[in-house]
Amino acid sequence: MPHIYTQNFPIEFDGTAHPSAVVCGFHGRFTILTPRLIRLEYSPTDEYEDRPSQAFWYRR
Repeated sequence: MPHIYTQNFPIEFDGTAHPSAVVCGFHGRFTILTPRLIRLEYSPTDEYEDRPSQAFWYRR
């Protein structure tokens, strides 16, 4: 059920990182978020999460 705040005040975001900021391989994905912050993900099925986190709504 959508929350009333998101119905009345939609929040726009782009959680997909720029392709040049992403490195994939060996069931892992590394995303450069800032010059000092790298997001590390592991998935044995190579399925990764692209929804934004609370800190990074825009990754481009």
